[in-house]
Amino acid sequence: MALEAHQGAIWSIAISPDSRRIVSGSGGGDLRLWPAPKAWPEELCAKLTRNMSRAQWREWVSPEITYTCQCSGLPITPDDPKSKGRPEQCSGEPAVSLFP
Repeated sequence: MALEAHQGAIWSIAISPDSRRIVSGSGGGDLRLWPAPKAWPEELCAKLTRNMSRAQWREWVSPEITYTCQCSGLPITPDDPKSKGRPEQCSGEPAVSLFP
């Protein structure tokens, strides 16, 4: 999401507890209130290049929760970074950003 209304660099942002608004603050001292994207997962996936590996999932999410692709259409990072094979792909089409 481009926050183009600020005159200077943006120093901070915060997201409302209901995830419907974003407030940004710039070095010039002004604050701006923005509507948040309605499709957070799609926006995030449009900027990523891969899914978590299964090892990362076990470490960061839970070993008890079955692995789920986070972003359809993107590869799953192999557990072994030295793996020479083609990475497994999650099914579906990659997300496209609403805010290029």
